[in-house]
Amino acid sequence: MYHLNKEEFDKASFNDILYDMLRDPDSSVVTNCILVLNEIMADSGGMALNRAVMLHLLNRIHEFSEFGILSVLDLVPRYIPANDDEGFQIMNLLDPVLRTANAGAVVATIRAFLSIADAVGKRPGDDRDEDSPTVDDLKRQVVVRIKAPLVTLLASGSSELTYVLLKYVDQLIDLCPGIFDDEYRVFYVRYHDQTHIKHSKVRILAKLANPDNAPDIV
Repeated sequence: MYHLNKEEFDKASFNDILYDMLRDPDSSVVTNCILVLNEIMADSGGMALNRAVMLHLLNRIHEFSEFGILSVLDLVPRYIPANDDEGFQIMNLLDPVLRTANAGAVVATIRAFLSIADAVGKRPGDDRDEDSPTVDDLKRQVVVRIKAPLVTLLASGSSELTYVLLKYVDQLIDLCPGIFDDEYRVFYVRYHDQTHIKHSKVRILAKLANPDNAPDIV
């Protein structure tokens, strides 16, 4: 109906109905509402978000299917927490997702964490307390927090998934050097690795090498 007659769609207040349906007890209904709202509000960047909607969805995230979890996680980078406490609250709500076997959900959670760090971290010129963490400090904390789940996925994934995760780890190493240095053994080249995976591992090993682990790597 939205594509056929937008005027009648607006008159019927379907937007408001869809927002009300985000509280439906069936998580599949909520997932479909998110998808529809994102589509009909695409010109304005997707469905409008506020604290109540965001926290409601995140508190129910354990009820969603894998597809539904990804739909919710895609919303997080678009939401700007009001303060540090709210940002940390969202991270804590998402923490269980890092322990799932769904690589897409883990990567989407990492993306959400980094976006929160960008939003709430202190930047030069901010008049916040000296003890407030900077953007770089928060990003390092995030990478430390997600290192173990990523390493676990690397050890258990298919070759296609492994390659994607290696590229992601490569970017995280550039973002926060030193954090993955103690996991260098995970990136040893195996004889059965495909060529593109071998290249990625060698590239990462070169970045992880330091005086302590260089003899083992060589």
